[in-house]
Amino acid sequence: DEEFVFIASLDQQDGFQPLTPAALHAQPFIAFESGSGTRALIDGWFAAEGRILTPVMQLGSIEAIKRMVRAGLGYSIVPRMAVD
Repeated sequence: DEEFVFIASLDQQDGFQPLTPAALHAQPFIAFESGSGTRALIDGWFAAEGRILTPVMQLGSIEAIKRMVRAGLGYSIVPRMAVD
């Protein structure tokens, strides 16, 4: 069991409340590439609320995702160990 966390740039964090699929669905999402276990878990969380997620970017690297989020291009959901 791995814990996942929401990440956003410091300037954007307040704009992502509440942290629900309905609230996050309209925001720019930076995702892992389709087909990964992490992506399947995140897609499933949105699907459970009847939402289909369309990322603004799909990347294969957690570090690349964190750089795009830090630059303010969107939010992501990543394993906690990637940000500790």
